[in-house]
Amino acid sequence: MSLQLVQAMSGYAMVAQATRMTLVAEALSYNEVAAASAAEVLRPGRALLQARTVDAGSAARENIPAFTVEVAGIIKDKSPPQVRYQPGHPLANANGEVFYPNISTIEEMATMISAARSFDAAVSVFTSARQMQGQALELIGVHG
Repeated sequence: MSLQLVQAMSGYAMVAQATRMTLVAEALSYNEVAAASAAEVLRPGRALLQARTVDAGSAARENIPAFTVEVAGIIKDKSPPQVRYQPGHPLANANGEVFYPNISTIEEMATMISAARSFDAAVSVFTSARQMQGQALELIGVHG
């Protein structure tokens, strides 16, 4: 497997994890945004990740594909909203109910930590491949 392929695989992984972190930040910003009805509640996006085959070209071994992860799409959260009894709230309906997104700060933070660690791992792989590439160039006498 070539070092360029390793860098490409790491790059795709970094994009996927950065997308996850962005969506968590979006969800946390929605946490206390009230709505007058269930239909008006803000719905955070969730990244749908999938494996992606990366073209390894002639550097790949036979029957051993190279994979990475990519964002296949972003789906809106479909969980039912939280309903709170707040009769004095300006958005309260006739029953005194106000609707909020069903977002767990703890779950969102756990997702953020997971995505950040995965991002850091991808950066480490990318950096190591780049250093190895530089060392290989030094060994053969090519200076950049």
